[in-house]
Amino acid sequence: MLFQEEAVEKEKRREVRHKDNKIWTTIEQVVRTVKPLKSPYSVVRKQFPVVAAEAITIYKSKGGTYEDVAVQLSPGLKRKELYVSLSRCTKLSGLYLTGKFVPPTAPSRTDKIETEMRNLSEKAVVFSCVFPSMFANVSNIVYHNVQRHLKSAHWADLRNFMHLYQLSFFIAAETWTLQDDIDVEGYRTVRRMDCEKRRHALGLAFYTKELAAVIYTYFNEKDGQSCCLTAVLCNEIAVCSGYKPPSTPYLQVEYYFEQAINAALCASNKVIVLGDFNLDVHSKPVHRFYKYILPRAFKNQLTESKSTTNASTFID
Repeated sequence: MLFQEEAVEKEKRREVRHKDNKIWTTIEQVVRTVKPLKSPYSVVRKQFPVVAAEAITIYKSKGGTYEDVAVQLSPGLKRKELYVSLSRCTKLSGLYLTGKFVPPTAPSRTDKIETEMRNLSEKAVVFSCVFPSMFANVSNIVYHNVQRHLKSAHWADLRNFMHLYQLSFFIAAETWTLQDDIDVEGYRTVRRMDCEKRRHALGLAFYTKELAAVIYTYFNEKDGQSCCLTAVLCNEIAVCSGYKPPSTPYLQVEYYFEQAINAALCASNKVIVLGDFNLDVHSKPVHRFYKYILPRAFKNQLTESKSTTNASTFID
């Protein structure tokens, strides 16, 4: 028998040398006597210390998997048979080939698989999907009310989303976080606002790809005044964002909204205001918030044909 490891049965090869090949190891019969306690009888076992192998045809092996497989490469082995036999092994280290390997004949052009592969290359399907990463010098900004999903299985989906679309800015609101680890590889966490004592519907996490500067921050957990606002400057773009719960009257935090927007306007002439502020964009009469920002050359990006909530309202 031929062992792959030279150290295996080295002493045995010294005792008994094969006349044709010195690396072959002689396998001798082993005799063991087994005598149970308090029994006048004994059992004598005579065997060769090898594991018996099972020989099956290629077709018989279909559907089975084995850790160790020896394939006899007989002449005229077809491509399908070769695929079936070689794919039975669960790992490459357990696959052994005996005989000379002769590549099977190439499939004809009329073969179904060859025809389909040729169609895929010559008549490739053109997808209509547009990925932001296809465009250079474009900042992609996403705001998402995650509703405590940063501590659930959905957080992995959000991280994958950020990497897939190569977002320049990602703002997660209503995070419900305390001192949790919510960092994202490849992104800088430029601002975090966590709940101080207990988890509740508040919190913010602001991520950027590039270096960024925080130019304004407001955070309050007091009932009736809870709100989190921030303004961040990155690549000459000032992003003003945050979250105001429905239970907080706008008049209670109006001053801080104006301060955040003013800080952004002072830092850059490219300002984006976005967030879940629970303020109806198209309310009549016009909300005080929009009376403040519209004269400052802001343009509303939400049309009346697009709602932002499950209740078909416009609050963002």
